[in-house]
Amino acid sequence: MRKIVFIIIGVVIVIILFLVWLYLIIFENPSSPQDVFTNLGFIEEPTERGVAEDETVDEVTDIVTTVPSLRGQTLRQLTTRPVAGFTFVEDEDQLIVRYVERGTGYIYDINTLDGVELTLSRTTIPRTAEAEFSEDGTHVSLTVYERTFKSTSVGSINGETGSLNRVPLPPNAKNISFTSDNKVLYTHFNNNETVGYDFDSSSGVRRELFKTPLRDIVINWNDGLNIIMHTKPSHRLPGFAYTIEQNNFTRLSGGLNALAVLADDRYILKTHLHNGQLRSFTSSMGSDTQIMQTHSLLPEKCTFSSEPEAYLWCASPVGFIDGNNLTNWYKGLNNFSDFLWEINIEEGWSRSLADIQSISGRQIDVDRMTVSPNNTYLLFRNKIDGSLWIYDLSL
Repeated sequence: MRKIVFIIIGVVIVIILFLVWLYLIIFENPSSPQDVFTNLGFIEEPTERGVAEDETVDEVTDIVTTVPSLRGQTLRQLTTRPVAGFTFVEDEDQLIVRYVERGTGYIYDINTLDGVELTLSRTTIPRTAEAEFSEDGTHVSLTVYERTFKSTSVGSINGETGSLNRVPLPPNAKNISFTSDNKVLYTHFNNNETVGYDFDSSSGVRRELFKTPLRDIVINWNDGLNIIMHTKPSHRLPGFAYTIEQNNFTRLSGGLNALAVLADDRYILKTHLHNGQLRSFTSSMGSDTQIMQTHSLLPEKCTFSSEPEAYLWCASPVGFIDGNNLTNWYKGLNNFSDFLWEINIEEGWSRSLADIQSISGRQIDVDRMTVSPNNTYLLFRNKIDGSLWIYDLSL
C-alpha cells in the first residue's frame, strides 16, 4: 500500500516539474521564484497606477510629427485615434486642424502645411464622447456619458499651460454650440419644457432665448440670431420645423415624416420622406423656389460654404435612402458608403467630387462635416471608427 502511495506522489512531482519546465519554455524566466507559483501567465499583473476615473491631470505640451504634409493629396486620414469633436483654426497665415480625442479629452493641433501635430492640452477628462469648439477654437465643450445621463463642461483652453478652465452645464444639456463671441448656446429639458439658453462661462450669466413643450429637437443656432428648430427625424412620425425670434415661433415646414433641416442665414436644406424615400431640397432662405436633389442628403453629412461662395457640400450614397435604413443609421445599426457631392445652390447644379471608398480603400460613413474658412478643405469624421479625415477642394 505504501509503495502505491509513493508511486503516486512521485508521478505528481514529475508532472509538476514538467509543467514548470513547460512554463519556462513558453513564458521565459520568471522575475522571482514566487512568480512561478503565484502567476502562471493566466492572470494579468497589476499595472502602474494611472489616472483615476474622475481625476484630471495637466501635463506640459509637446510636439509630435506624426502626420505627413497634406499637400498634393485630395483625401487624407489625419488620425487613427477616434475623435470627439474638431474644427479649423486660423493662426496668422497658417490653417490648423484642432480636435479632441475621444475617451481622454486631450486636445491636439495639426498644421495643414507641414503636418506637425501639437499636443495643446493633456488635461484628462475620462470617457469624453462629444466635443464642440467655438468659432475661433479658444473655447470647447466636453461631454461625458455617465451611467444614466450626460454631463457637459465648457470653458477656455490655456495654450501655454495645457489646462482647461471649465464650468459645468446642467445634466443632459443638448444642442451645444457657441456664438461668435464665445458664449455657449444649449438646450435643457426640465419641468416638461425645453428651454434654449446662451451662457457666458466667464461671468456665469445665463439668458433664456426660447421655450417649447417639445422634447426631442434639433437646433440650427446660427450664432443665436437666426435660430431654426426642427423635431428629431423619424420615418414613422411627421416632423415640424420653425424659425425662432425673440421666443416667437414661425412654422417653416411641417407634417412631413423624417423632416430634417440644415440652415444658415443664406440657404436651407430640407429633407423628408416622399413615397418611402428620403428626398432633399435646397433653396435660398425665404425663397419659395426649391430644387430637388438627385440623391438623399442628411444634414449631419453636409455643410454650407463660407461667404461669398454659394456651395453646399454633402456626403451620401448614390440614390435614395428609404425610411428603415434612415432610422437604423440614426440608431447606429447600419452604415453608408459615401460619395462626396458639390452643389451650387444659386445656379442649381450638382456634381460628384469623389467616391470616398475608392480613394481611401475603406468604407467611410461621413459624419459632422465642416469646411475651412477659405472654402479650401472639408473636415469630417468616419462614423464607423471615429477617425478624422480631410479633403482638399483645391486639387
